[in-house]
Amino acid sequence: MKRTIAKEEEILEYLTQLMREGESSREALRAAELIGKTYALFDKGKADGAEQELTVRMDYGDNDNSESEPGV
Repeated sequence: MKRTIAKEEEILEYLTQLMREGESSREALRAAELIGKTYALFDKGKADGAEQELTVRMDYGDNDNSESEPGV
């Protein structure tokens, strides 16, 4: 069986799945970091010069003890 190299879209889909459904928060955070690097979200010298905000939310399922943020 011949294997092909993963395309960019496949890699980003995999990382997104890990970020959303990862086995551990460390795994999810690492996937989010790699996605951010792909889109140069952390580069201080961006060409447009505008600051951007990145929000990463972890959903661990239904948890009655969780605190919710106002307006979220």
